[in-house]
Amino acid sequence: MTNRRVFAFAEPMHGPRQLKVLDIRSRQVTVRWEPFGYNVTRCHNYSLTVQYRARGGGKEESREEASYDSRSSAPQHTIRNLTPYTNLSVKLVLRNREGIKESPEIHVQTDEDVPGEVPLESIQASVYEEKIVLKWREPAHTFGIITQYEISFKAVSSFDPLLDLSNQSGKVDKFGNETSHVFLGLYPGSTYSFTIRASTAKGYGPPAITQATTKISAPSMPVYDQETPLNQSDSSVTVVLKPAQSRGAPVSVYQVIVEEERPRRARGGEAEVLRCYPAPVHYQNASSLNSRYYYTAEFPSAAVPSPQPFTVGDNRTYSAYWNTPLLPHKSYSIYYQAVSSANGETKIDCVRVATKVDYIEYDRLLLTGNPFGNGSDAESRDDRCVPNKLRHPEQRCGPSIEGDPLYGDWHLHPQIVGMLWRRFGQATVDLFASRKNSHCPMFFSLKDLDVPLGVDALAHPWPKCLIIPTLARDLMHKGRSFSTIKVYLAAIFACHVGFEGSTVGQHPLIRRFIKGACRSLPVIRRTVPEWDLSMVLEALSQYPFEPLGGISLKLLSFKTALLLALASAKHFNIYDQDQCFQEEQPALYFMGTPSQWESHI
Repeated sequence: MTNRRVFAFAEPMHGPRQLKVLDIRSRQVTVRWEPFGYNVTRCHNYSLTVQYRARGGGKEESREEASYDSRSSAPQHTIRNLTPYTNLSVKLVLRNREGIKESPEIHVQTDEDVPGEVPLESIQASVYEEKIVLKWREPAHTFGIITQYEISFKAVSSFDPLLDLSNQSGKVDKFGNETSHVFLGLYPGSTYSFTIRASTAKGYGPPAITQATTKISAPSMPVYDQETPLNQSDSSVTVVLKPAQSRGAPVSVYQVIVEEERPRRARGGEAEVLRCYPAPVHYQNASSLNSRYYYTAEFPSAAVPSPQPFTVGDNRTYSAYWNTPLLPHKSYSIYYQAVSSANGETKIDCVRVATKVDYIEYDRLLLTGNPFGNGSDAESRDDRCVPNKLRHPEQRCGPSIEGDPLYGDWHLHPQIVGMLWRRFGQATVDLFASRKNSHCPMFFSLKDLDVPLGVDALAHPWPKCLIIPTLARDLMHKGRSFSTIKVYLAAIFACHVGFEGSTVGQHPLIRRFIKGACRSLPVIRRTVPEWDLSMVLEALSQYPFEPLGGISLKLLSFKTALLLALASAKHFNIYDQDQCFQEEQPALYFMGTPSQWESHI
């Protein structure tokens, strides 16, 4: 009889006890349990596994790992490769061939970690001229609670090469619940780099980098204290063109615009808004387009490096724009604008630099001596009392005035005064004025006692200020000929009472000045015509006289008449105002220069 040992197996007595968390980190958790022996396992061959479920982001994932530390006096197991800031449910499973016993389940959360990158596609930049509005979303993987965002910015380039960007940088911190920021005080036309980082309690995550470019601004036009031109005639106005200040992009071109002043119906309480002229209109097309303005000149930015004079109406062409002479019987406003273009944008700023008055109405005022017209005519006391809206804002003029206005109720517009002084010389004494409407520091008043020279100019001797040499000297500086100065002096001699018992012409100072002016301004006899025939013929072969199939009947008539005259007629030239040389029985006369023929045809 053989003795055989019989082994009886049973399922484990119970599952692992005292399961607890030993260490928690952002991506791993270590657990420990109470050691157990054969009395629990009921078998020498058994297995111990760690089962856990991870829940986060709306998802749940279950895993199982074998533990090989069951026979240690302090058994433990580390679960690795976990997701930070994730909830875990952990339990131990003890198995033998007869059965399974589980430990109680414990719940734990992994620690926080640095967050992920802010989604680059979520960053949106709304750009303006001097600000950028930046918006973003929180990282897809926060790995904790977002406590703040750090946004660094720096200007990296600009369309304007002269712009100093060294001070255009900084850093902004935002709370974790804020996902937008407005950056103010930026430079127009500049590209900025933005770096955004999110932070948890563990620190900042990787950066997200993006760029945005502000819009360019319109150039800043120079300040013109008054709209008084350097010189003005019945067909031209000379103004000063000053360089503009670029703002985000260099100035591309400068443009001079002429706008015809037409009567407008006044609207109460409506202020004049200065608008610029983005649409180019040639003088030749202004009538067909019913446009009140036209481009008379265009210059590249390099052509205006410093203030320089420019004559509107000099009958030349500037960048395909004809600077046609102005019409004497019309009033115009002269505008000067600068244009900047970059990155598909175009910005314009403009300023009015001068106005040209209606010379026919202006001369009527000078001849009548009454800016209000006939006091008995009610219509004469409306807007025509000063030509073409040149009335000063403080000047009261209109139907509300009963009868003739008092001397203190009105005064000439400063622009009219400036034109008078440029034509006849600056006055020294203002007669019958007041402190509100006087144009000279020295003046007589009609009734005010507190005045420099006294009350009633006819009751006092006038200051002995000899203005004739001053007037003549101004005429010399303006390039007037000696014969022109003599005409001015003759007009003064005819009506002036004289000085110190002698006539004006006999005054020693006047006689000495006339002799000096005669020597300084000798009469020059011209021996050749003032205009060049070859230049005229060349102009006739170009725009706007060519091609013939596309020009108007008016221009075709001008060209035909001129060519017939040059080919068949006898003509002469005027060499001096006092002398002319003429062939016998001329068939056709051409007076002046070709630019003046249009007004006489």
